[in-house]
Amino acid sequence: MTRPAQTCSKALAAALALFVALFAILGGARAQDTLQIAIGQHGNWENSAPELGQRMGFFKKHGLVLDLLYTQGSAETMQAVIAGSADIGIGVGTPAAMAAFARGAPVLALANHTTGAPAAYWYVPANSPIKSFKDVDGKTVGFSTTGSSNHTALLQFAKLNGVTPKPVATGNPTSTFTQTMSGQIDVGWSSPPFGLQAADEGKIRIIGHGSDVPALRTQTVRLQITNKTAYAQKRDALDRYIAAYRETLD
Repeated sequence: MTRPAQTCSKALAAALALFVALFAILGGARAQDTLQIAIGQHGNWENSAPELGQRMGFFKKHGLVLDLLYTQGSAETMQAVIAGSADIGIGVGTPAAMAAFARGAPVLALANHTTGAPAAYWYVPANSPIKSFKDVDGKTVGFSTTGSSNHTALLQFAKLNGVTPKPVATGNPTSTFTQTMSGQIDVGWSSPPFGLQAADEGKIRIIGHGSDVPALRTQTVRLQITNKTAYAQKRDALDRYIAAYRETLD
């Protein structure tokens, strides 16, 4: 015959076990913090770590869910962070971020994003008379947005080759490709994987890479930025984001 004390003890133990299980479930649910991430150029290989890391579960492992917002480039990304609609901005040109900070914008550098500009490249249609970057004097040459890393690379590239092109903000690689192939601009810009198939098929010719500019090879040309309010209120989540980002890169 079971004694009342033993019955009570078993019931208490069962209740305690249920409580612990529920606490673990609820605690796990609370640990899933959401961060809004603004990313320039959807599909740009250099900016793909948040999307790829989320697919592979690295951010979930650190208790994070990423809400990804894709923009046309550095300027739009930074505006989203300044306005507070994004907690983190990916791939913001260093000069643009520094200029915004100097003007009093509520932005902070969170982490390095890109050293050098090896991915950016410039191209012309296959039938263009332009053979190299030395031929772009007075020609219209595309870049994404003012203050972006490819804008900086373009200016340095022009200086290196002693030419004075006419820089034109053409937005993302897709719209730039249309403008270049339709003759609206003379030289387009892009970044992998955009345009590589067209190059393989002989539709375009690449005339220069960001890595051709020695001055940029050791510079931090892009940053990850955050809003001052987000940094103050979500510091723990931001630290976990950086840890998950590093694991994604590895």
